Formats: sequence, structure tokens, C-alpha cells
Amino acid sequence: MPAFRDIDETRDIFVFDALKTFGNTDVNLGMRYEHSTIDDSLNLERGAGQLPPVVPRPGAQRFITQRDANNLDLFSGHAITETRISDWLWFTAGYSYTTLGSDIGGSRVVGTHFDADFGEPVPTLQPFDHGFINLAGTSQVNEHIFNANVLWMPLKDLTILTAFRYTHDDRESDSTFLATDAVPNVPPFTPSNPEGGAHPITPVPVAANASVDYNRFGQRLEMRYDGLANWLFYVAGEWEEEFGTRLEHESEAEEAGFELLGVNEDTSLLCQKYVTGVNWYPMMRLNLSAQYYHKIASYDNDINAALHQRLVGEDWNTDDFNVRITCRPKIPTWLGTLSLVTRYDFVHTTIDSQWAVFSDEELLNEEQSGVIKQHVISEAVTWNPLARFYLQANFSYILNQTDTPANNIDLVPNTSPTVVNFRNDYWTVTSGVGYIIDDKTDFYADYSFYCANDYFKNPAVAVPYGLGATEHTVSATIARQLTKNTRLLLRYGYFNYRDVTSGGHNNYQAHSLYSGLQVRF
Repeated sequence: MPAFRDIDETRDIFVFDALKTFGNTDVNLGMRYEHSTIDDSLNLERGAGQLPPVVPRPGAQRFITQRDANNLDLFSGHAITETRISDWLWFTAGYSYTTLGSDIGGSRVVGTHFDADFGEPVPTLQPFDHGFINLAGTSQVNEHIFNANVLWMPLKDLTILTAFRYTHDDRESDSTFLATDAVPNVPPFTPSNPEGGAHPITPVPVAANASVDYNRFGQRLEMRYDGLANWLFYVAGEWEEEFGTRLEHESEAEEAGFELLGVNEDTSLLCQKYVTGVNWYPMMRLNLSAQYYHKIASYDNDINAALHQRLVGEDWNTDDFNVRITCRPKIPTWLGTLSLVTRYDFVHTTIDSQWAVFSDEELLNEEQSGVIKQHVISEAVTWNPLARFYLQANFSYILNQTDTPANNIDLVPNTSPTVVNFRNDYWTVTSGVGYIIDDKTDFYADYSFYCANDYFKNPAVAVPYGLGATEHTVSATIARQLTKNTRLLLRYGYFNYRDVTSGGHNNYQAHSLYSGLQVRF
């Protein structure tokens, strides 16, 4: 479907940080305020080119304009302390609070041209041309995060780190709008009531609201031992628990062709991650690292009320093994220094899911719903020909495939599956250059390239899917220390994106200019 977007967005950000040391304790206080104004539109052409004499009168070409307006205010504050109780015992703690409020508005109007007013005659209107007008709503998000960490070195070669984190997340949203729809015309047919066309229904008031309340707890224990010459061994465990409630409700939606929503559920998450690894330094210019971790994540939903099908439980089991080689070869002094880092990761994940169909009051059996296999190969090269000049390049290649039982299902009369195993293979290249012009001025330039060739056409039984895209990004930055406490930054960016999956309709080129002024007190 041909489409384009009109984007009109502004954002103002104010950031403040203060640092102070009291004895053996460092204190950091900060805040951030952000105001955003969004007035965008998505413009679609449905039934493009379907006009007489290609098709019978009145045709089926119509234009849809969906406006999205959002005024957002975000405030966050944080406090961080670091206390050095002794050389072998440190304590850190932090707290942050974030509140976000937004007001939304918008409409979705079908017309004979873009930016049409609701109520204008649309002879080409078709059944199920849904829309809405007079959208109004608010949302409020409040988040509290507290964490504490203890670093203890009971022995010269042994380090123990413990950490605790608590998060409370509370979200509320309400909205109302007038839902519009179209129903088929009936005789007697006239130019304003054509055969094969449709006419709008009287807009239906719809109200929707949602609320989410979560409590999350996280713990971490890590131990490191370096008592053997040139070796470092470590083990770690991470645990996370989440408990929450989610409520969603929408009224009168079905009368205007919108799907009715409604859910009341209590959710929980239990997550465990166990890590072990070793670093070996056989030579001054060479080190090798190996790591393995196993992660278990169990999601359970105690659903009190719901419509349609719902996920009631899911278990993820992930195994990750990775190795890394870091080499700093000796080169002639006049060539500077060179560093190379090679890494390989293998990740294997199994997913077991259980669903319930509440309209039929049926609880389905738990099934293995997916197996994900991922190979990641990456290389990083950094060259410093001069103390004030560096060149950097990174390359990564990812092979990722998700296998699901749907790949074994052929919907009659088709002889191939509608949903095939999904691939998400891609590769990236990034490079950068930096130069310190003088003791007050720095210059940086970056380039990155992304390519994915996973677009898959299966038109006989399904819509095309899988990402086929390329993206080029170039940026240049200059930073200048104006005074001891003031720093100015200027940045230019260029973006070029080409998308195959959408038939090129999501292609774009963009330029960005950014400036920042940092003042320290």
C-alpha cells in the first residue's frame, strides 16, 4: 500500500548534575526534564489506481490520513553515593525517580484526497474502512528504582560483589474517541449510493483504559579469583523476580468494527542466570577469554478475566558460549600501536509455551513453540598511529534462525507452510576516526553499514516477511572546551535507508544537526 509520513516533532531537554565529596563518600545528584511535542501524520493510498475505466464505477481508490498528536513531559531525578569504608570494603547505593505524563490526540479519516475532513462524501468508500475522530487521552508513568552494591575483598586474590535492585513501575492510561466504520450500500443505487460501494455509519463513542503495576526484585552475587599467575577465574549468579497486575478494558468497540479488548491478569516472572568464565594472559600482548552461561526465565500469568486466546505460561532456556582473543602485536614504534579483538558466540534457546482460549474455556497443552540458534562472529581493529590520532573498524556477522512447529503445517489446499522457519541473518561494518586537534578541540567521524537479506516471498500462502534492508550512517563531530567548566559539541549526521520488505515504501534519507553545551559548576 503506497504510504508516506509527515513528521513534525520538537524536543527540549534540560539536564543538571552535581558532584560533591564528603570525607570518604562521593555524592552525585542529578535531574533531567524533557518536553516533546509530536504532530505527525501517516498518509496511505488504499486501492491505488482502482478507478474507471480500469474498474467499474465508482472505483475503489481512497486516501487515508491518520494524525498522531502527543504532548509529553518527563522528569527524572537520581541520587548516587559511593562510600570507601576501607581499602577492601566499598558500598554504593542509588535511587532514581521518573515520572512521565502525556496527552494524546488524533484522527483517522478516509477521503477522496489526503487531509480530507470527516463527513465529506467518499463515493469509493469500501466496507470495513475503519477510522476514528476526536481521539483524546492521557497517560501517566511513575517509576522508582533503588539499588545497593557491596564490594568486599576478604583476601588479596579474592573479590566478592553483591548487589540488590528494586523497581516499582506504575502506569495508567485512559482514552476516548469516536469510532467510524463503513457498511455495504443497499438498493436503490444512485451516484451517491453506488453499487459495490459503502456508506459510513454514525460514529460510535469508545472508551479504553489500562493500568499496569509491577514490582521487580533483582539480586547478583559474583566472585573473582586471581591467585594463579596470569589467570583470572570468575563465577556469578543473577536472580530476578517480578510480580504485577495488568488491567485492560475497552467498551463499545465491536459496534464500529474494532476488536474488543479486555484482560485482568496477575503476572509473575522468575529468572535465573549462572555464569562462569576464565581469562588467561599467556603473554603481555595476548590474552584469551572464555565464558559460558545458562539462563532460565519462567513467565506465568494468572488470568482472572480475558477475551480470545492468551498466553498463560512460557519458559525460556538459553545457553551461551563465547570465546574472545585480544592481541596487541608488536609493530615498529613509528607506526604507533595496534589492537585486534576476535570474538565468537554461540547461543541456543528453547521456548515452551502454553495458551488458553478463553472464548472456548479451553486450556491448551504446553508445547515447544520455538528453538533459536544464533552464531555471532565479530572482529575489532584499533590503530593509533599517533598519540592524538586513532582509526577503528568493527565487523560482525550474525546467523540467526528460529524454528517453530508452524513450519510443519500445510493449510489445505496449500502444499507448503504458511509460516516458515524465520531467519534473521545480517552483517554490520562500523568505522571511526578521531583526532585531537589541540588541547581544547577534538574531532571525530564515524561510518556504519548494515545489511540484511532475509526477505522471503511466499505469496501463494502468506504475505512476504523477513527483513531485507541496507542502511548507511555517517556522522562528524567536533567538540571544543570553551572554558574550564564549559564544553561545546557540534554534530552532523546523514542516514540512508533502503527497505526491500516494504517494496521501497519505507526508504528514506535524513540529515541531522545536533549541538550541545555542557556547563559544570
